[in-house]
Amino acid sequence: MRILHCVKTLDDAAKNAVKEAIAADSPIVLPTDTVYGIGGNPASTQAVNNVLAAKGRDRQMPPPVLISSPTEVDLVAKNIPQNARILMEKFWPGALTLILETGDLVNYDLGDMPDTIAVRMPNHPVALEILKATGPLAVTSANLTGAEPATDCAQATEYFGDKVALYFDAGATPGPVPSTIVKFNGENLEILRAGLISETALQQAIAGN
Repeated sequence: MRILHCVKTLDDAAKNAVKEAIAADSPIVLPTDTVYGIGGNPASTQAVNNVLAAKGRDRQMPPPVLISSPTEVDLVAKNIPQNARILMEKFWPGALTLILETGDLVNYDLGDMPDTIAVRMPNHPVALEILKATGPLAVTSANLTGAEPATDCAQATEYFGDKVALYFDAGATPGPVPSTIVKFNGENLEILRAGLISETALQQAIAGN
């Protein structure tokens, strides 16, 4: 178990450390703009299983994929509704998770729902630097199933200990309110989980208000 203290940026040693951990299918813990997350390589079944096992979660709840730029959404999803793109432009980076159709060329094995993918761009400098170094990561909240998500690194280490190879400590996160999860039926949105961004704000953005 290794803990790296990073407030805003990653030095070369930290970038190399996270690349090595992800290449080895080892889970990492990183801060986001809501709570801390635990993540791994979305293209590796073993890495995703390691993340889910650390949490005590089964494969019926696939982890979301975090990206470092809105342009990366087209690498992981297809048939993206125009209203989803409007919300990305308005609320990314930020606490908005979108459920989209999985892209044809995506080889992620995230769980038992292969036709859809949950995507988010977090608004946290350390998270974004990690994602720029590794590419998209499968990341879910850092907690044991049924426990409160960790809002600081110390709480995450209590949950996972040596099950996680690398922890990034960037101080406390704003948590515990999570991201809002939205899916689309055509251009009509449906909120699957209420979070930091209200339905009113989402509908106003789509209406251009």
